[in-house]
Formats: sequence, C-alpha cells, structure tokens
Amino acid sequence: MSLVDVSRTGHSHALFNNFEAGRTRFPFIPASLEALNPEGYEASDVNGPVMQGVCNLVEVSRSDSAIALLRHMQAEQMELTKHAHAPLRRIIETLNASGNGAGDMIVETHRTQFLTWIPGFLGEYERIKVAQIAIRCVAGLVVVAGLGGPAATTYMLSMRWDVANYSRAKTQEYVEDLETAVRWLTAKENWDLPVGVLVEQLRRAE
Repeated sequence: MSLVDVSRTGHSHALFNNFEAGRTRFPFIPASLEALNPEGYEASDVNGPVMQGVCNLVEVSRSDSAIALLRHMQAEQMELTKHAHAPLRRIIETLNASGNGAGDMIVETHRTQFLTWIPGFLGEYERIKVAQIAIRCVAGLVVVAGLGGPAATTYMLSMRWDVANYSRAKTQEYVEDLETAVRWLTAKENWDLPVGVLVEQLRRAE
C-alpha cells in the first residue's frame, strides 16, 4: 500500500491506518511453556476486546532496495504492535498542542484509508469467527488482506469503499496496482532493485 500510495501522490511518505490485535503472544503464558510449542501459543490472530487502530507513517526512499524496504517495514510493524495500545486521545491532544493540527490529521487518516490484515484465507479462520462485517460511509477505502494456501504463498484482497465518494472503477484500479506491487515485491529477481523502479512503473500505468 505504501508503494502504491506514493506512486499516486508523488510524496516521500505514505500515511494510512491499520487494525490489529496489538500483541504477538499471550502475556499469561510462561516463557518456558511457550518454548515447547511456539506456534501453538501464537496470539497475533486471536480476536479480543483490545483490538486497536494504528496509524502508519511510512517513508518510501526510492533508492532503497525492495528487500531493505521489506525488512524496514517488518521492524516498524513490530514497534507499532508494541505500542498499539497507547491512548489515542492523548496522542491526538499532544500532537494538536504543537499547533499544526497533526492530531486531527490522524483522525482523518483513520477515516480515509484503512488496512486490516487477517491470517489465512479470507473467511477461513481457525481462531476468529466473523459474526458481521460492516463499514461506515465515512471510511473511504478499506483493504482486507489475507495470506494462506500451501506454504502461505497465496495473497488475497477484499475491498470495501465509500460508495458516495469512491467508485467501483477507482477501487478496481487500486486493486490492480496492489496486485502489481505484490507480484513485484515477491519476485526474487527484484529484491535487490530500488523500489523507485516499481513506483515509476505504477505511475506510468495510470
């Protein structure tokens, strides 16, 4: 999403929101017990009352290689998860105190572009039961992504959007750009190439 966004805005940074559990393990499981079966105590895909919206500000340096960007994103995501439960109201108030409206911008980001990541194929979950999926009309574009299949090699996307301000055609264009980005990033021959190559490819496709 970061690469697609900067290809459209021409900006150095991408800004979007994602929804996550904000945890990678159960805090009440002793480390010695967890070590016996790490996968059995995986907690990142377990729903609960502490799901959080997290604001992502991603700098996309066109000269960085694809693999460097992916490693950087992984490290950043671990930090976001670690601090996901920081009180949003206090963050907004603190940022607004600087006088440039940065706190209000976070609120607008939460309403504009939204990513939620679900382990496994969409609709096929071991630990999560989807009771209802709803979207508010002010939510802009929502991207629901999933990874599953043999060796977790199948990437799936489900899109939802504000029909009053976003069309099916624009959504289809964005999906196609996301597909291009995913295919490019997962091709080993591109890992050492600068991401600017993909950004320019996406810009020419518009």
